[in-house]
Amino acid sequence: MASRLARATDPGAFFDRADIEAEVKIPDGRGGYYSGGWEAIPGGAGIPVAIQPLSSDERIRAMQSAGDITHEVVTSVYVPGVRADHRLRVTTDGGRLLYLVAAPIELGRRQRLRLLCREREE
Repeated sequence: MASRLARATDPGAFFDRADIEAEVKIPDGRGGYYSGGWEAIPGGAGIPVAIQPLSSDERIRAMQSAGDITHEVVTSVYVPGVRADHRLRVTTDGGRLLYLVAAPIELGRRQRLRLLCREREE
């Protein structure tokens, strides 16, 4: 039986590290909330990722279905609990922010995640 690490993957593809973050919502006492910042979800800190910028042709096709998608990100491991309202902080690239624009896509049998993101300045 082969191990998970023995699968045919390029180990150099997952060069970057990212934290998957969720917005902290603090109740305002009137039924709403205000933002208390962002923090990494459980198991979502220091995840090895492969970040692929999309070409302009791919971006045009992607915008038709899911908004302004600028990057495709694949995680090297499955991270449970990722939702479309989360963001990635790329820690190996100066804290660059990539916001998810669609629900994560599971690859394989919960082996990896494919995330469609847009880059935005904070």
